[in-house]
Amino acid sequence: MLSGGDLTGLFSVYSYVVLVVLISRLVKKKSVGGIHRKVIHILIGNIVLLWWMFDSPYIMAFLAAAPFIPLL
Repeated sequence: MLSGGDLTGLFSVYSYVVLVVLISRLVKKKSVGGIHRKVIHILIGNIVLLWWMFDSPYIMAFLAAAPFIPLL
């Protein structure tokens, strides 16, 4: 069962990823070369700061991280 902390963590992680994708699109339109890839990698690294919200490590691993594996 998902606790309140797990739901907050999932919402935060997915919201942050959407925000990073939107920021990278803006950077891609304004930049030359592959700098948007660097922006994505740097910003996605900050997801570590959201880990404290999760109550269960299994929820963090399987529902927050695993859906991005096929996507990437």
